[in-house]
Amino acid sequence: MTPGEEAAYVPATPAIPQAKPAPAPAPKPAKTFYSKNILADPRVRGALDKQPPQARLVQICTIEALEQARYASTAFVPEIIKVFGKNGGVITGQHLSARGGAIRSRGVWREITFDCTANATFDTITAFRFALGETIPRSAWASRRLPAD
Repeated sequence: MTPGEEAAYVPATPAIPQAKPAPAPAPKPAKTFYSKNILADPRVRGALDKQPPQARLVQICTIEALEQARYASTAFVPEIIKVFGKNGGVITGQHLSARGGAIRSRGVWREITFDCTANATFDTITAFRFALGETIPRSAWASRRLPAD
């Protein structure tokens, strides 16, 4: 093709514009912490006490994220959570910031984002912000390593 022909070339099948993914909703402060009863269970407390502080932080924040999702909607029944997305999460001292995670309810995966702060002994949530995002299309499950069942 000559340069003039290239400029005039129109593909037989026009390109389909790719929709930009919706930005993740900004996490909003939780009005109530729901993990208190679970964390008060002696079996849970015993298991947490055996973990190093950062692992304890991830565990108590994950419990709170599951409970926040459960109370966000009566139709939402959390089954499993993948806290961190491909970029992981960031732990700074007593604070965990989780972006790009996913949570499954009734076989459907949705985005989840949260920020969680614990006390100095890493056994109580002191601040929590979270947001449930869009449904994750089934075509993206494998690339995000989300189990289908």
